[in-house]
Amino acid sequence: MKENEKEKQNKAGNPLFVIIIFIALIGFLFVIPEVYKKYNKEIADFLGVGKDEAEIEKEKENEQDNIEPTSDFFPIPQKSTFTYNEFEVNEVLLENKSLIIRLSTKDTVDLKIKNYYIEFYDDKSKFMGRRRLNGIVTRALDVKVDVSNLTIRSNTYFRISHIPNEGIPSIDLDREGDKPAELVCTKGNYTYSYEFNDKVLNKVTKKYTYTNNDLNEYATALLEYQKKQKEYSELTGVTADIVESNNSFIFASSFEYDKVKNFSRIQDDYLFEKEEKDNIVNFRMEAEGFDCQ
Repeated sequence: MKENEKEKQNKAGNPLFVIIIFIALIGFLFVIPEVYKKYNKEIADFLGVGKDEAEIEKEKENEQDNIEPTSDFFPIPQKSTFTYNEFEVNEVLLENKSLIIRLSTKDTVDLKIKNYYIEFYDDKSKFMGRRRLNGIVTRALDVKVDVSNLTIRSNTYFRISHIPNEGIPSIDLDREGDKPAELVCTKGNYTYSYEFNDKVLNKVTKKYTYTNNDLNEYATALLEYQKKQKEYSELTGVTADIVESNNSFIFASSFEYDKVKNFSRIQDDYLFEKEEKDNIVNFRMEAEGFDCQ
């Protein structure tokens, strides 16, 4: 028993034994992960073995570099299949002032996050306008785009484009004295007024106008918006009001960003996040078919 204890003490006090343990520890911490990464890259990438922030940023840059900014031009309708970046575009057709784009992809893609648009041209030369592509493509999706205020003719062409925020040109909004700069966007019965301080979003006022000569339908719609008014008024940073006039009413709501970062609870795609820049708001709203002044 004593001889075994003495043997253990000799090993613990042996400098060569300590060096071997130290080398093994270094190999475990540095060498083995690199070998593991080299021969098991997919698993290593998933676990983040051997990666640092610079490598991750480089991969993101390479991913952006591989994105083609625009597709080729195609006529409307387009029934043949073509590919653009991660998408296969199977068909593009016009149905009752809506353009239907059939997309398929191997991965799930959120079109809004990826900043994809469809642009319209007269004879491939005269730019007519663009619309933002919205929706989440999981294998396949029919994306519907409102083109009601665009004149689509037999000589109208389209192309799909990728426009990141950095590629959106700056704008200069008019100001009246010390008042915040304002951008007013209108489409149908909806009007959004955006206020900016130093070019970043600070407040949104939304107005919806409803008119109906049928008293029963009018009463039903009014009741619905009275409930919505109550719900909005209970939220932080939100005020709402209804103004009636004969057979119509205006539902007005205001959203203060000095109190809330975003209003995702409202579920309105046109309420941007706090401090969104004026050029981004203008570009996105026009790409949704709004007339912005």
